[in-house]
This record gives sequence, C-alpha cells and structure tokens, in this order.
Amino acid sequence: MLFERGAFTSDDSARAARMIAGYASGVWAYCAIPVLVRGYYAVGDALTPARVGLIAVAVNLVLNLTLIWPLAELGLAVSTSIAAGLQVVLLTVAFSRRASALPWRELFSTVSRSALAVAAMSAAVLAVEHFAPTTAELSRTQQAVQLAIVIALGAAAYLATAWLLRMQELQFLLRRSTSSSSMR
Repeated sequence: MLFERGAFTSDDSARAARMIAGYASGVWAYCAIPVLVRGYYAVGDALTPARVGLIAVAVNLVLNLTLIWPLAELGLAVSTSIAAGLQVVLLTVAFSRRASALPWRELFSTVSRSALAVAAMSAAVLAVEHFAPTTAELSRTQQAVQLAIVIALGAAAYLATAWLLRMQELQFLLRRSTSSSSMR
C-alpha cells in the first residue's frame, strides 16, 4: 500500500509481501539468538555461539543456492529463516546440556500457547481479508482504513487468545504497563 506507485507495480508489491512473509517466519529466531548468545557469554563460553554461527552460515549458503532457483528472492528469505531457526535449536540444546538444564516442559508449553495465539491471529486476519473488498476497488484512504482494521482485529485475536490461554507473557506485560503508569 505504501510503495505501490510509479514503477512499483502490484506484482512488485506481491513479490515484496511474499519475501517479507518468508523473513517474518524467522522473527522468533532472530530475536532468540542474541538472548542465547548472551547466556553463553554469561557462562564464559564465546566459542560455542561462534561455531554454531558458522554452521548456520554454511546452511544458509547451501539453502540460498538451492532455493534461489525455484523460489527467486523468496528463497533467500526462507533460507535465512531456516538457518536462524536451526541456530536457535542448536544453541538451546547445547546450552541445556553444557551450562544449565532448561525447563523443557515449560518451554514447550510457552511455545505451544504462543503458536495457538498466532494461529488465532492468522485465522482472524485471513477471514477479514477473505470477506473484505479487494484493494483495487478501494481508494488509498479506504485501503489504509482496511489495513488498520485488519491489524487491530489480528492484535485483538492474539490478545484474546493469550488471555484465554492464561499466557504468562501477557500477565508480565500487563503488570509492567500498570506499574510503569503508576510511576508517572
């Protein structure tokens, strides 16, 4: 919506959206890597994250060369996300074995609840987009309003699901926002 004008066509928008979606599938990993690396540094092990990083770079390179042909630029995004996910898994398993046993049951519960909340959000967004008019039929202002509605409904679906599942992260967020507003 923001870029589609001039030489940037609707086909370019669709390609960019697919690529962003490919990268977005790895956001969880991109966020987890620095946290995990800090954990290694805290226990005095800087070598393991470097070794695992080299493995991730090698996997990323092989996947880039493999996926670029069938998927074009989407292949780069997907391979980067896969390599980052692999890096998180390797770092997490190695940390749990070497430094400190991780509470796997609690981690699985958190990841499962988060995945359910994301699924609910995705379903809400897809349902709204399915019944909404196509953007070609709308003015720029109407497109912006439609996009804001889709984002708001997606966020509401995620938050409602998080609340129903009693996700601790939502409770932490709410406690933090009430404590910071009381400090003002």
